Amino acid sequence: MLMATIPKPEYKVMFQALLYSGTRYVEMQRLKTHPEWFDGNFIKLDVGEAVMKEKIRFNERWVRLNPVGKMAVQSYLMIDKGLPSNVTWRENLRRWAKDAHISPEGLCAKCTRKTYESWLVYYFPEKLIQILQSQGHTEPIAMKHYLNLPFNSIDRIEMGEFVAGWID
Repeated sequence: MLMATIPKPEYKVMFQALLYSGTRYVEMQRLKTHPEWFDGNFIKLDVGEAVMKEKIRFNERWVRLNPVGKMAVQSYLMIDKGLPSNVTWRENLRRWAKDAHISPEGLCAKCTRKTYESWLVYYFPEKLIQILQSQGHTEPIAMKHYLNLPFNSIDRIEMGEFVAGWID
């Protein structure tokens, strides 16, 4: 519903690249200036350059993409515009949510990452280690911040189109 209300095609591409990659907002911003990080299948992030976090978990990370994610990242790299500031993106998300008649509560630059990781773990619980490695998380961090969303069997069916092919 949210994606359907995004008015500009370039913002829809940005949203899809963030969602289908599960990357941090800053990582996707920096990918725009380092397209060589994307090899057509994976995004290779060198944490020294890619993320300026105090508590870095891994020195480098290979972000696994499903077929839709590969197309989303390719499309993102082809548009002229880069992601706006975090604040502007948050304001956009909340405006689009209101247009879609859904609650804007909690929408921020991290929401696509949290959503995708939660979907992947719910859909592929047997691949937890690969998911956490791709996302750059340890299990305790993932459990505390990312894997606390309740889903049911109908949700599983609906999220299938978004995560299909991630592990192939």
